[in-house]
Amino acid sequence: MSLSDLLKTPWRKFYWWNKTRINPIANRRLVAKYVRQKTILNLELGSPKRPELEDWVFSDINGDGDIKMDFTKPLLFPDNSVDRIYSSHIFEHFSYPNPMMGFLKECRRILKKGGEFSIAVPNARLFLDAYYSPDEFDKEKFCNWDVGLSYKTPIDLVNFIAYMGDEHRHLFDIDGLVSILREAGFETATQREFDASIDLEFRRDESIYATAKK
Repeated sequence: MSLSDLLKTPWRKFYWWNKTRINPIANRRLVAKYVRQKTILNLELGSPKRPELEDWVFSDINGDGDIKMDFTKPLLFPDNSVDRIYSSHIFEHFSYPNPMMGFLKECRRILKKGGEFSIAVPNARLFLDAYYSPDEFDKEKFCNWDVGLSYKTPIDLVNFIAYMGDEHRHLFDIDGLVSILREAGFETATQREFDASIDLEFRRDESIYATAKK
């Protein structure tokens, strides 16, 4: 490694530290502004900005959203301040019961009475069914991330969704998803269909969807 590369390394570390760090003072100001200015406050969790959803607020730890939030800690919004929350392929990265249940209860806390929490997660049943019928499973379509598996045996289809290269912490089917939402205290929790106005098309075939209300 050259001297110039050695000198660049600390700056690279500082860049990523600064990009992902959470500034509590700036965040409190942002939250206060959103609550004050938006008649209807829609919040997407764990997503960069999506140009097609102009009226939404986006949270992303990588700095590509409107606000950075650590979902293992209390959410920055006050009680009963958000009309709608949306989350796509986030909750499988949280262990059950904690911090998953704490995160869900925080979502319920910040929703207004009658507010909606809409969620999409990977459908683990696709991969469990594939274990028993691997010849009927489209591996190229559904195992679309390189996580180092060789897929020499059907169990690797399950390993793919269960661990995702050590990124996943929980498996969902629709019954399990609805049960966990109800456990978190939502008044209702039901399966829903793909919603083109909010859901990501490229996630459509691999996901299950539910809606919960406070």
